[in-house]
Amino acid sequence: MNVLTFSLVLVLLVVGSAVYIRVADALRIKVDRRRFLQAIDHARPSGTSRYWLTREVWGMHTVKDFAYAENRMLAWGVAERHFDWLLSAMLAADMKCTVENMALAWIAGIGAVRQGGTSMGQRFYARYAARTYDTLQKGDEQ
Repeated sequence: MNVLTFSLVLVLLVVGSAVYIRVADALRIKVDRRRFLQAIDHARPSGTSRYWLTREVWGMHTVKDFAYAENRMLAWGVAERHFDWLLSAMLAADMKCTVENMALAWIAGIGAVRQGGTSMGQRFYARYAARTYDTLQKGDEQ
């Protein structure tokens, strides 16, 4: 086997392993994105933007001005991208991807959750979002 063939086989094994890991991760995750975003939006206190999107998070996923954060369609798109980013970051950090833990990372930031630096209020809203998620799930099953 020449060097080029060996390199190609090695790349395919590495890429194949990464794809296998992503599929395994996806099978391990039981959080529905649509339902999660609905629960997050429902649980937000007054005075916060749709889906708890901050300027920083908004800027990570779009070039549009933050003034558009109250536009339901635009905010939904940014929230979907943030959900995907957060899920990937949590998997990469080997964190539990439960609804409550994801909601806490959504609200407080992934770094605060990893370091245990979340407030009681943030944990309250994360539990509230998780209960809302469960209620929405039960409604979908009926």
